[in-house]
Amino acid sequence: MYNLHYVAKPDMPLMAYQEQSSFKIYMADVGLLAAKSLKYYCERYSPRYAVRTSMSDHREEDWLINVPLYSIGMIKELLDGKD
Repeated sequence: MYNLHYVAKPDMPLMAYQEQSSFKIYMADVGLLAAKSLKYYCERYSPRYAVRTSMSDHREEDWLINVPLYSIGMIKELLDGKD
């Protein structure tokens, strides 16, 4: 996980222009899934649901439900209607 501070101005020394009150957090893949895709996982283990969250709109495919980030709190309701 990386904690990157906002830099107001790209000037030297860069650290002098960091805003300590705001930052972004990035997580790096450490290879726990051995770079396998969600589709591969679904084909191999046949989970009841495959849910992906992204900035894309809501859409349903045969094997996947894409949930937009703005409605991530509604995942349970979306899946309850699938049973």
